[in-house]
Amino acid sequence: MLHVCSLRAAEKQKRKFAAVLTLESPRTARRERLRFHAQPAPDHLVLRFEDLDYGPPSVTLPTREHARLVLEFGRKHADGTLLVHCAAGVGRSPAAALVVLADRYGPGREADALEDLLVLRPEAVPNLALTAAADAELGRGGALLSVVVAKNSTRDDWQSVRARKQELFDCFPDTFA
Repeated sequence: MLHVCSLRAAEKQKRKFAAVLTLESPRTARRERLRFHAQPAPDHLVLRFEDLDYGPPSVTLPTREHARLVLEFGRKHADGTLLVHCAAGVGRSPAAALVVLADRYGPGREADALEDLLVLRPEAVPNLALTAAADAELGRGGALLSVVVAKNSTRDDWQSVRARKQELFDCFPDTFA
């Protein structure tokens, strides 16, 4: 079972899962982090990068290494319960869940993976940088990224979410450095 949510939702249900994938900003304050302090605890992987689709080299964007780690973690927990979360549950965690689904479904089923993601998390707007990195890591030749870009072109709500994130970055670039 795969579940995608925000940090607040994850805090309430984190121990219900065998594994938890946390995606957070490099600037996330200690009090805003999900961590496990008592044992037993689920297997927990924390990756840190910004939820931006593009940016200057000074910004920590998702890389192929991040995509590889998401894939390895997803494969490791293919038969168990996996919770994937980020701050809002809109960009990073849906992209990671899409990567896991695309890997599980196999080549040629990228559109199915995206549609199933949108059933799991209707408010998802998958991060393009992580999607592109995963596409390269999976050797999909642009197939995974193209289904997300195609869906983006038909969804005004996705375009406005992306524009708001970029505007925030453009207004306050020093907060991302």
